[in-house]
Parts: sequence; structure tokens; C-alpha cells
Amino acid sequence: MKDISTSQSFAQDTIRRGEVVPLMEQFYTIQGEGAHTGKAAYFVRIGGCDVGCHWCDVKESWNPDTHPPTPIDSIVEEAKKYSDTVVVTGGEPLTWNMNPLVDAFHAEGITVHVETPTKLTSDQKKLFEQLAQMDSNSSNPMASNFFDKVKDLFQ
Repeated sequence: MKDISTSQSFAQDTIRRGEVVPLMEQFYTIQGEGAHTGKAAYFVRIGGCDVGCHWCDVKESWNPDTHPPTPIDSIVEEAKKYSDTVVVTGGEPLTWNMNPLVDAFHAEGITVHVETPTKLTSDQKKLFEQLAQMDSNSSNPMASNFFDKVKDLFQ
């Protein structure tokens, strides 16, 4: 986990534990791209990105030090006023410990989608290539343990 330079009184360990995140912005909107296009959602844009995709449309999100460290409880309280679906985006939200934020949303019955440009290891890339080649029926031997393989990637 990274540290965030801040003049506020948040201890770096609260940031590392995911109790505080650099919040760029949060807003209620209609999703404009992807599988959930046209659906209402509350967006939470987390600052900080070490990927630096050249096509990024929010480069101002990259530097976490320019976004206020914000307690996740206040983010959840605000989001639940607007929607039962939240999109956590960035920057690269997985730069930070997202487990507490996602768990807090789930505790409120809120569905969470995390958008990430995550860099994958060569083993992860190989697995995703294999998974992409699976056909939709379960005759493929990989289909039986699909979720276990994906879960293992993020442990």
C-alpha cells in the first residue's frame, strides 16, 4: 500500500487498512459505458494510479496526494442516499485496500462494481486468455472450476 501525503490528521495505518482513501469525487449518474450502460449508479472515484494508461480520460486522478483522504464511512453514508449500486473507479482503486470499502457497501445491501486497469502478472494473463477461450457450455473442463481460478488470482 502507498502512503498519502496529507496535512490532515489521518494516520498512515488507517490508509493502509483501507479505512481512509483518497477521494477524487463522488456523484450519482447513469452509466455511460460497459455492460451496465443506462443503469443508475453512484460513482466513487478514488485518486491514485500507478498504471498510467495513455488513453485515460481522468489523468488528474493519478496523483493521490491531490485528493483528500476521506473516511470510508462518510463515502458509504453519502452513496446510500442515492443508489443501491456503486461503481468504484479511479485512477486505479486497487492501489489501495478496497476490502473495507466494498465490505461496508455490501453491509448496506449495496451492489459494487470496481473498474480497474490492473496490471496482470504473466500467470494471470495466461489464465485470462484460457478463460476467454472457454465456450458457454460446461463441456469445457475449465468451466467447472472457473470461479476458483479467478478467486485465486486475487488472493
